[in-house]
Amino acid sequence: MEQVNKLEESIDVINSGAKPLAAYVFTTDNKFKEQFVKNVSAGGLLVNDTALHVIFVLFKKIHEYA
Repeated sequence: MEQVNKLEESIDVINSGAKPLAAYVFTTDNKFKEQFVKNVSAGGLLVNDTALHVIFVLFKKIHEYA
C-alpha cells in the first residue's frame, strides 16, 4: 500500500507497474471518481464497492466448472 497526496500521484503509481487485477476507489467526490475511472486500467474497477466484484468472480468460477 502506498499513500499519496494527489489524485494524479495515485494514477501514476498504479499505471507505473503491471496492469492490476483489480482497482477499488472509495470516494464521494464525483470529479475524483471520473478521473480515476478514465485514467486507470485494471482487470476490474469498482467505485465504492468490493462485494459486487467478489460475487462476479464467484459466479464466473461456478460457470467455468458447470
